[in-house]
Amino acid sequence: MYHEASDKIIEERLENAKLVQELVEERDKFKKNYYSLMDDVDKFMKDQEKRVMEANLKKMNEEKEAIFDLDRPALEAENCDVRSAQLSFKVILTREMKFDIPNIIIQPSKG
Repeated sequence: MYHEASDKIIEERLENAKLVQELVEERDKFKKNYYSLMDDVDKFMKDQEKRVMEANLKKMNEEKEAIFDLDRPALEAENCDVRSAQLSFKVILTREMKFDIPNIIIQPSKG
């Protein structure tokens, strides 16, 4: 009777050890899958950020070209100076792009 109880305890411990080993392997598999997914998400976020930055830059360049399409003599002829054009550019960028732009000094082209 003592030996039977002892054998059952030993068998139970072996079964528990096997179960723990299976759970550890499953946990490791899930961790590996999790880290792989996190790497994919990180890569996606970096790619998305790059696309957004490129789109914002393109939009800013289009806005700048639209505002500074006139050359300096044309601005002077319309009683506008370069500084007011720069401020207009700043206002449009701030309003359209939803971020604050510090004082921008853009040198007019000579020519």
